[in-house]
Amino acid sequence: MDVNKVRGMVIGVRQSGDADKFVTVLTRNKGKLTFYAKGAFKPKGKLTAATELFTCAEFVYSSAKGLNVLQGADITESFYELREDIESLAYAGYFSELADSFTAYKVNDEVILVLLYLCIKELLRKVYKYKHIRAVYETGLLRFSGYISDFSSCDVCGNATEYIGMEGGYCKEHKQVQSIFVNKPVLKAIKYICESPVKNILSFSLDEKYLDELCAVNDEFIKDIIPYKLKSRKFLKDICND
Repeated sequence: MDVNKVRGMVIGVRQSGDADKFVTVLTRNKGKLTFYAKGAFKPKGKLTAATELFTCAEFVYSSAKGLNVLQGADITESFYELREDIESLAYAGYFSELADSFTAYKVNDEVILVLLYLCIKELLRKVYKYKHIRAVYETGLLRFSGYISDFSSCDVCGNATEYIGMEGGYCKEHKQVQSIFVNKPVLKAIKYICESPVKNILSFSLDEKYLDELCAVNDEFIKDIIPYKLKSRKFLKDICND
């Protein structure tokens, strides 16, 4: 039985029986993996801390008959502080469930892991408004998943973009039935997010009304991509009215 090691972050946890867990981990170089963690639901289990949501670690596991069995983990970051702030926890939970919904098993999505890690760190730093971090995270996720571009010009004639949709950007003359009108500051923000390296992706400012507009656009795109409602999204609305 081979023993493997992989670095990643826990983005999903599901109880199995009275004492065990299945945990979903977004890894650096092996995409999304699910591990069976025996005894991890026990308060003092050796795998309990390493299998909490948001935990970053180097996971040691074996594979047999299609099942990845977690043997141990070296925790690098727990993000325990999130549990001391219900709003930060609500946003982080939403970010994690969204990452789970956007990523595929065993497909390398390292840049999405980096984006998730960065945005959760920023929730704790409290330099940016939570809504700013949410808007950037969603737009970045759409970008790195290949759903959107910078919408720099109309896809039909090359003129300035005024309307956008999943299929591209358009001027007023060539707008599509499903396309959405977007104000220039929001288009500028999308362009910045789509062109910046992930480490600088949050470094811009946007007025509150335009943040609301960007979040509303992202909501429409995400509804088109994910055919079911995220529990964490409802929790975020209930707790933070966002």
